[in-house]
Amino acid sequence: MQQRSEQWHLIRKAKFTASDIVNICGDGKTFETAVYSKAYEAILPESQYLEMCLNARSSAAMQWGNDWEDTARQEYEQRTGAEVTQVGFIEYTKDSGGSPDGIIESLNGQIEIKCPYEGTNHIKFFRIKKAEELLDLTKDSKKYYYQMQANILFNKSEWCDFISFDPRCNDILRMRIVRCYPNDKILKIIDESIPKATEFKRQIIDDIISNSSNVITEEKELRI
Repeated sequence: MQQRSEQWHLIRKAKFTASDIVNICGDGKTFETAVYSKAYEAILPESQYLEMCLNARSSAAMQWGNDWEDTARQEYEQRTGAEVTQVGFIEYTKDSGGSPDGIIESLNGQIEIKCPYEGTNHIKFFRIKKAEELLDLTKDSKKYYYQMQANILFNKSEWCDFISFDPRCNDILRMRIVRCYPNDKILKIIDESIPKATEFKRQIIDDIISNSSNVITEEKELRI
């Protein structure tokens, strides 16, 4: 299954995916908003959901990342000698899963590619020595760290290489590779957050179904 295809989008529909898993790893408004978002996806017709996905990826930054991802993957293979296999969606539970940017089957590893639209972010990524520094580096870098940890969990991988790629830089500076290993504390948080979020999502959907049945009765009563 090719990533970003209609089939790929549909299999992700209403699921808690690695790319936004950080949003359910806590309490409060962020958790609530993330779960409501997935409940909304669940009630949408497929055609409307696909249109929403298309609109979401139409930003200049998103398009930049998509345009350069294949080039970054090829350069990673050249630099490391690793053979990267592209994958679709790896299901973890019925309501969760992830899509790493590639797996290295012979080494039980995987990769996560970022092609920053803002060059300053690439420089920030280039400075780091350990993947844990991503937890407090840029606006989105914590999300990237949790994304890698989630995919490590979902795919039972031993590591994930974080790759920052900027084709505007010279050959030496255009790619930074930092290896990320399993973080037991965060893996536990992710593993415990998924069933909690799943249960809340089901409660929301059940309430919607129940109230939608009541709407007809309520409208009839209003007409009397």
